[in-house]
Amino acid sequence: MKKTLSMAGVFLALLAAGNARAQSIGPSTIDAAGGTAGLAGNTYEWSVGDMAVITTYTSGSLVVTQGTLQPFHIPTGVNTITLDKQLKAYPNPATNMVFLEYNMESAGKMDYILQDIAGKTILQKTLTLQPGAGKESINMAALANATYMLNVSYLPKQGVSQTMSFKIIKSANN
Repeated sequence: MKKTLSMAGVFLALLAAGNARAQSIGPSTIDAAGGTAGLAGNTYEWSVGDMAVITTYTSGSLVVTQGTLQPFHIPTGVNTITLDKQLKAYPNPATNMVFLEYNMESAGKMDYILQDIAGKTILQKTLTLQPGAGKESINMAALANATYMLNVSYLPKQGVSQTMSFKIIKSANN
């Protein structure tokens, strides 16, 4: 018990002195979404996905709050996925055809797989792409009215593979 109290005392003393530091990677949170906005000279930041229970410790000018937004960006090392700007699948819902439209900045290979909701592969195809725009037609006329997943993977000649999924609804009437 005395050892625990001693350790707590040392920790509080360090906190009060203002010399306490978190891990060397710095404080951060992982949020599902969020943003920043300015209004009347004030900056407002919000996030979605933080913990619901917030605990704040205050000592002098030092305030430590669990789940706060940090004023700096910490790179995570995760590659930025840009396919959402380069791929479109339409119309959705579809009756007979779905068009996969692309506009790639570099040459590469694109694979797409159409699967039913249970994960069974309905159609699979590989395309060799050159830089620029193009369109691929996917015939869905013979398929049942249901929800399908169109999973697209793009591997540029130089770079890392990127993937994107589209939920396609096939119906008799649009």
